Amino acid sequence: ASSERAGPEAGAPSVGLLVVSHVLNELTEAGGRALHQVLDRADAVLWVEPGTYADSRALITMREDLREDFLLLAPCTHQCACGMLAPENERHWCHHFAPPPPGIMADSNWVRFAQRAGIDLRSLPYSFLVLERKGLRDPAPGLLPAGFSRVIGEPRFYKGYAKVLSCQEQGVRDVELPKRVAPELLKGFERATGPRVCRWELNGQRVTHVEPFVPRLLETEL
Repeated sequence: ASSERAGPEAGAPSVGLLVVSHVLNELTEAGGRALHQVLDRADAVLWVEPGTYADSRALITMREDLREDFLLLAPCTHQCACGMLAPENERHWCHHFAPPPPGIMADSNWVRFAQRAGIDLRSLPYSFLVLERKGLRDPAPGLLPAGFSRVIGEPRFYKGYAKVLSCQEQGVRDVELPKRVAPELLKGFERATGPRVCRWELNGQRVTHVEPFVPRLLETEL
């Protein structure tokens, strides 16, 4: 349903949920202006881009432009400036991996497409943003409790522990997760099934306790 609100285009109808996919590496200057005009009328935004360094960094730039007017629901666990912009994180980028569809490796058409496009079907990196306009709902569903972190990219595994690039309000940095602290979580990371949002208790860089985030089902009144 459309609504009206004050803002960059006061009185203009809302577009509700705006879905944006794979546009940043193709935008012209005119296309960028048109996209911003639509963003100004959106109540919520679901934005997906390739998981490359350049596309992720471009999406981070958009995140910083939009966070004055929108709440950051995902992948961010906080509302502060992106920790990837710190000088020490210049080599990193915010990306995640999607599981490939079942049976895709046995599909000859997909295999030929992957060979021609130079795509590894076993690894599907992407970057994304989920936003909701401030003041639309109070409190806004989907906001994480304070203190949670998100795992960026893939953990690196060593004997007895894993290194995790962790994003939280205090910035982006590596933490060490010993196997004895959370063996099931580490096993889930190895299988690409483990939760990616956790609350760490740290002693320096080393994790001493883990609380995985378990989303609650929304309750509806009948």
